[in-house]
This record gives sequence, structure tokens and C-alpha cells, in this order.
Amino acid sequence: MARLILVRHAESEANVAQVATSRPPGPPLSPHGEKQAEALADRLADEGVVAIRTSNTLRARATARPLAERLGIVPSEHEDLIEISCGDFDGVAGGEAFSEVVRVYDAWFSGERDEIIRGGETYYEVERRMLRALPRADEIPPDGAAVVVAHGGSLRVVVAALAGDDAAAGSGYLDNSAHVTLEVGPDGGWRLAEIEETHGVPFGPDTD
Repeated sequence: MARLILVRHAESEANVAQVATSRPPGPPLSPHGEKQAEALADRLADEGVVAIRTSNTLRARATARPLAERLGIVPSEHEDLIEISCGDFDGVAGGEAFSEVVRVYDAWFSGERDEIIRGGETYYEVERRMLRALPRADEIPPDGAAVVVAHGGSLRVVVAALAGDDAAAGSGYLDNSAHVTLEVGPDGGWRLAEIEETHGVPFGPDTD
């Protein structure tokens, strides 16, 4: 059955420095992130991937590159796949910025979706743009998969939209280069198939 593999980008330099950032092009991958991207290609090379989409950030493009080169696929970029806006805290390291981003992120996934990062966007603005950028189920062959390389917070929003709040809650904080796999269910909609490598310690939504 058709699958949608949603990947959080590999470790970026901003992850290492604990800087909140969402605007493209953003920081590149760290040396460790480059290794994670290569390992991602190893994991997904035999998954029947027929298309790759990324946000228009350096870190998402670099994460997808080893897999794309191995499979001979030219990724498409979508500005709607960027991370939840960090608003007035974009580019700010640690402390207040980190606390504010995590506060709003946790509120959203506790059902308080009217919260907003100062100067940022609403939950439903994130949801609408992410849904615009994703491939439809009928664009993926029944035995194939589409890979989307994006960002931890915005990916969790779209998992909730496609597979429900319980699936999003289970996805927790995605580790760098980890993925969530959705598959087409009997009703033609998406359902959760796999969550890989998540953790409960808040270093997100992406804050990178």
C-alpha cells in the first residue's frame, strides 16, 4: 500500500548551538548531521521511494541529498514545509526563546491550539500550509512511498491532521533524521504505520 514517510532533518548547527530558527535558508547540517543523512539513505533505500519533497531549508535539502542521489530522484522543494514560525524569537539562542517555543508547542499538543509564539503563526496556519505541500495518496503507487523531509514541529501538526491527535501524541519529539510512516488505510485516508526514534525530552519543536 502507498506510504508517506515523514522525516525530520538531520542534526543542524543550530541544534548543536540550541538556537531557535525557522526561516529559510537556515543553518546547514553539523558534521554529525551529515553522517545521519547518509544513515537515513541506508535505511530508506529499499523502501520503494518514488518521490522526495523537502522544505526550502539547507538542513532539509542536505538531509535528503544522499537518498536522492542513491535513488536517482530529483527532490522538489516546497516553502510550505518549513518549521513552525519562531516569530520574534527566530535566531535567538537558549533561555527565553527556547522556553517560549516549547511552551506553545506543548500547549498545542495538549489541545490548547489558540496559543501562539509572539510574532509567529497559528496552529491552523501551520496545518493548512503543510497539507498544501504534501503529496496526495493517489499520487503514490500502491507499492511505493513518498519521502518528505521537513521539521519536527510542523511534521507533528500534519500527523495530527492526517492520522489524528493520538498518532501525533505518540510521535513525541522526533529525533534528528527519525521518521514517521503513514500508510493508506481501507477508507483511503492515512493511518499511522510506524514511529521511529522519538524521545520525551523537549528539544523542539525544532528550535533549529
